[in-house]
Amino acid sequence: MSAPPAAITPPPVVVPGSRPTVRIQDGKTIDFSSGKPVVKDSGEEKAIIDSAVKEMDEAAKNVRFSPNAPKPEEQKKSPAPSGG
Repeated sequence: MSAPPAAITPPPVVVPGSRPTVRIQDGKTIDFSSGKPVVKDSGEEKAIIDSAVKEMDEAAKNVRFSPNAPKPEEQKKSPAPSGG
């Protein structure tokens, strides 16, 4: 005879007594992986941030936004330019 299936219980709900206040500091990393906010300010962290910023800048360098871009259905309605 096999054993009954193990009971499945949800993980306990952890309700913090108070939420920590963390002041945002430019160029620094706030690490929450331990469950608590830890501000990191090392050369290694700065190198990681600088590398990520360069990667994002490179990826977005050709992105352009036009606030007045015509909708696709409006593009179909516009007359074709006359040739000369």
